[in-house]
Amino acid sequence: MALVAPASPAHAQGAADRESRPKTLDELQRQSGHIWDISLQGRLAKVRPLKSRALRRAIDAYHAGTADLRHDIDVSWGEFLSGLDEPFIAIALDRAADADLPAGRKVTLFGEIADAAGVVVASFEADDEVEISVSRALVDVSLPFPKNAARAVLGLAVGGTPRWIVEQPLPVAAIDAASFGLSRPILSLDVHPLAAPQKPDDPFTFGGLRVTPRGDRTFAKGEAPWLFAVARVPGSTLETVPKLAATLVLTGPEAGKTRRYPVGGLTPTPLRGFAAQWGVGVPLPVAELPPGEYQATLEVSERAAGAQATASTSFQVIAR
Repeated sequence: MALVAPASPAHAQGAADRESRPKTLDELQRQSGHIWDISLQGRLAKVRPLKSRALRRAIDAYHAGTADLRHDIDVSWGEFLSGLDEPFIAIALDRAADADLPAGRKVTLFGEIADAAGVVVASFEADDEVEISVSRALVDVSLPFPKNAARAVLGLAVGGTPRWIVEQPLPVAAIDAASFGLSRPILSLDVHPLAAPQKPDDPFTFGGLRVTPRGDRTFAKGEAPWLFAVARVPGSTLETVPKLAATLVLTGPEAGKTRRYPVGGLTPTPLRGFAAQWGVGVPLPVAELPPGEYQATLEVSERAAGAQATASTSFQVIAR
């Protein structure tokens, strides 16, 4: 099993521009032809403290158990370093695409983040437009790195009216940029080069590549999902590509059975504009897995320093 980049599936926005369907991260990078533009206002700068009374009431009603809002929306999140080496968290909300969230619809993401004792450590509201990816409607946001975060209440409003609200465990872990490590993994059916320069703190966007998260983490046996992670390798440069070795470990519904997939031909791809950060993508072999819930762990070691790191997530395989 070679560690290569996710194939780029058809995407509802600009699909005609991606007919070649690149197969590796290097090919995706060559198509993107750019990284990020520091002159663009970052996503973090567009986040506002939660001030809307309607959005505040929605969160209060959720805590009181009286919120009459929909919950059919999924959450992806992770801790990352921006192109300016600033830590931030990225959060995405997605659900099955329908007339409620068509492509391009303007929406507001909002929420509050609390520590383990329930004390609110941050709140926010931010505007976005709906993106359609592999039959899913998705919106996302970048947030300043919250200290002591444990849980979040997250909502989505349309036209200023709250429509969805969910609660999500959010055990944010500090990033040690001076040590070898892996980001929280992203599960995706859609990785593609951007048509324009990204912002250095765009969520789920790395060196000109868009990795669209799949929040429900559910894949049919006929699909080709990928596990993507960012490897932070201090001291590495474009001239000193790190030598990494990796194994994908899967445990699932088969009692006592662990599947191990050594990754062959692992060549990490530099994320241009993101110092000492490298993209790795591993296909999830869902076609050969019985339906059920799985835990996936990517084990990666850096040979020169003898350093090791793991990144884990869960996913579900269905027969359809």
